[in-house]
Amino acid sequence: MDIALYSISDKVKGFHRLPFIKQLNRKIENEGGKLAYFKRPRFFLATDSDYRRREKVEGVSSYPLYTLVPVSKVIGCPLLLWLLVTLPIKLQVNVVFRNRSITSRIDWLYKPDQYLYLKGVSTAYAYTHYDNYDDDKDYYFSHSRNYEQTLRLCVQESLVAFTTGERLLEKLRDLGQATNVCYLPNAVSDEWLGLLHPDDKAEQKAEVIGFVGTIDASIDEELIEVICQKHRNASVRLIGRVTNEAIEGLSNKYNNLQLLGQVDYLKLPSMISDFTVGLVPYKESSFNAYRNPLKLYEYCACGIPAVSVACDFERSGRHLVSIANDIESFLDSLEQILSRRDGLRRERTEFAEANTWSIRAHQAIAQIREHQIKEDNNETHI
Repeated sequence: MDIALYSISDKVKGFHRLPFIKQLNRKIENEGGKLAYFKRPRFFLATDSDYRRREKVEGVSSYPLYTLVPVSKVIGCPLLLWLLVTLPIKLQVNVVFRNRSITSRIDWLYKPDQYLYLKGVSTAYAYTHYDNYDDDKDYYFSHSRNYEQTLRLCVQESLVAFTTGERLLEKLRDLGQATNVCYLPNAVSDEWLGLLHPDDKAEQKAEVIGFVGTIDASIDEELIEVICQKHRNASVRLIGRVTNEAIEGLSNKYNNLQLLGQVDYLKLPSMISDFTVGLVPYKESSFNAYRNPLKLYEYCACGIPAVSVACDFERSGRHLVSIANDIESFLDSLEQILSRRDGLRRERTEFAEANTWSIRAHQAIAQIREHQIKEDNNETHI
């Protein structure tokens, strides 16, 4: 099996799905297959040297994709889209996979709008529905009048459609064929297992209430402020790139709020292990309620308890974290965790060991093969 992954990013390093792609690449290569990561397609006259660079990051080979016009200029005109975007992409991808059978290749899409210009590139594709795009204010295509129809076709015509949450699973099964929509939740990097956890370290000094992730408009700054006020003797430590100006303002107001900025991914396990409790402090919204937060898996891998706003975390691990339906219960859960240990550290790490990206890669390949067999059997009976 060969896999062509079509990214929504201009680069592979820093792409949030890289740990999964790395494990997928290892398994494909071990079986004699090839995986190629294609950057988000760009108009060839609007690219720079960084974009044009072919590189290998953690074993994953990445390639640029050039179009003859910006995709946005022809997204509403099927003929021009095919001639100026899809066909050039198809030719470039075929060059990367030259001397390999196109029928053994699976294309992999991540957003519904990709379906419009990638549906003719290969004979079969897998699709991952990562978030509740219906309510994603930052996703331009969700505001298009063609969004719902495109999503429906994207799911229905896929060989297999994966969702990262159980609520998303129900939503997509209503759109497509129930048999081709599968649950493939988030996971944790294999490298995070077996590292130091709070109970393994020397005496823990000050309490640390922490968060890891992009600190953007989705973070509830009012909740962060209340936490800073109620827990002045604790360090409120936020790790990640900050684009939320209100959070930056709070760091000047409260001495116990620490903004550490973006940190190398490999350093995160040690830093999270210093947390007394991890946070998932998103604003209440229908978009966030569908999330299956990656950071909850990472907190579990480090053995620490966590408090999250309403979300769609993996069912088998929900007893290991505190999921609050409102601000008051969020703060109550945080208070309880800080007042006593719950003795679930080992159970959390065992949960993480059962939910690694290498396991997810194995599950994804198995699902793709299972659906290939079903597809072949259906064609045989026609």
